Amino acid sequence: MSRHYLAKATVGLLLATAIAACSSSSSPSSGSAGSNSAPGATSPLSTATSSGLAVLRAKIAHYMQAPAWVSPGPSINPVSLSGKKILVIPTSSAIPFCSDISTEMAAVAKQFGITVTQYANQGEPSQWVAGMNQALSTHQNLVDLTCGLNPASLGPQISQLKAAGIDVVSAHAYDPSQRPFPGLSGVVYAQYNFVGELEADWSILQTGGHGNILVVSDEGDVSEPPLIAGIRSQFAQYCPSCVVSYVYIPIPDWATKIQPAVAAKISSDPKLNFIIPIGDGMVQYVAPAIVAAGATGRIHVGSFNATPSVVKMMQSGSTVTFDVGEDFPWLSRAILDQDFRVLLHTTPSVSEYAPVRIFTKQNASDAGIPPSFEEGYGNAANVNFAVLWKG
Repeated sequence: MSRHYLAKATVGLLLATAIAACSSSSSPSSGSAGSNSAPGATSPLSTATSSGLAVLRAKIAHYMQAPAWVSPGPSINPVSLSGKKILVIPTSSAIPFCSDISTEMAAVAKQFGITVTQYANQGEPSQWVAGMNQALSTHQNLVDLTCGLNPASLGPQISQLKAAGIDVVSAHAYDPSQRPFPGLSGVVYAQYNFVGELEADWSILQTGGHGNILVVSDEGDVSEPPLIAGIRSQFAQYCPSCVVSYVYIPIPDWATKIQPAVAAKISSDPKLNFIIPIGDGMVQYVAPAIVAAGATGRIHVGSFNATPSVVKMMQSGSTVTFDVGEDFPWLSRAILDQDFRVLLHTTPSVSEYAPVRIFTKQNASDAGIPPSFEEGYGNAANVNFAVLWKG
């Protein structure tokens, strides 16, 4: 069983326990989850119920804890890879989370004599193509397409690099439910569908099951469909009566179009009480619209990535109340681990990804004061990858 489905099974057990606890305190009705329900599942609700909210509360509480170590595969020894070169092309260097992944990767890889370089870009497809061309001209050994960049948009370039003996790994683009683009040498997954579930779960809890919610999404990102599907599934199951609207804005337009779009929604819908920017690189444009509308304290925000500046807003303010992050030291090392396996010509891991942790006001201080990407997840990744890489 893969780590992804093991995690899902763990959540199912926790949620089934929460359902049982709720059922034991009240008589079951025809609209409640019965004994034949799958673990963690309930019958569709016409509106959020106390038992449904308890299920979500148990799930959120579980993922507020630091993740435990699970090995991605057999031990390897990257020492023989000294002198290799890896080029990282993120979907956009303007997103701090995306840029800082490659910075962390470079620092870790340096101990093995491996050079990791980021191809800086602003999310324009023409820039991604230029990055792939640079990989050819500078004789890189491997290219990482990271942070949601869709490999399908670079199909001809991937074929060209493969013909030149340059491996291409997709990192942090695909949900485990998705079929990767053919021709890739390896994949590092991200739990986008599950993250979408958690974002919706928190918004339902935050609004007491009476949500009027705006979801701000990007457009064209391969990670967007499973994440949005996760959001929709939770509203359908736990809060069908919640009012949910969506706006889609491509990454290059975030700086100019997110704030006006959010401001227009706030102005036109006085009952709006929660906003889900699906990635917290959007929060810097969402929060000013809330402040300008005088809606601080009425409209709250929950997002994904646990970027330090956003976690700091949570620590010191009242607008951001939730941010789910991936174990950052784990993620950077997971990408390198897959890269090492590919370059060593060993079997790539089939379940390489980083676990998540939820941050709220209750535990935001665990991310550091001031916050950093490296803090808040324990030391499991640092210690165990070091052991894993001793061969």
